[in-house]
Amino acid sequence: MKKSLTISFVLCLAGCVTKPPPAENLNNDPFVGRLAAAAELAQRDLERLSRAENAIADQKRTALDRQREAVSVAAVVPGFDRTTQEVFTLPYPKAIERVANLAGYKFVPAVTLPSNPPMVNIEGKGRTLKEVMAQVMDQVPTDMKLHVYAATKTVVLAARQL
Repeated sequence: MKKSLTISFVLCLAGCVTKPPPAENLNNDPFVGRLAAAAELAQRDLERLSRAENAIADQKRTALDRQREAVSVAAVVPGFDRTTQEVFTLPYPKAIERVANLAGYKFVPAVTLPSNPPMVNIEGKGRTLKEVMAQVMDQVPTDMKLHVYAATKTVVLAARQL
């Protein structure tokens, strides 16, 4: 009895439901066209502004800054030139340790690590371990710095000296 009452109630409600009205065709609306044109102009202005900001920032860089950047980009520590396909979904200390192990290095934290560090999610996709490590370090707190010692095959995570 109770089942038949429930089923009849559900069928009654199903009959009350109406289909939604058909969606309006907005392609013919002139307001939508003007809005799209305004959005395109705003996008172009944003691109020009971005290029101008980049040019101003580039003017502020000194020759020594450019030289340091070129050296840091060109210099690859032995072992970190290997490529990886691995996906790193780990807390950042474990991700640093895993990348260091893949490069043949030992990871040594010189600071007390947090009990619940932030997770990183990075895909290797055939990139070098140097690129992967740089992406991991982008997600590490700014008060920490990574030191790589090729002579002792050690990677040290230490506090940044201010």
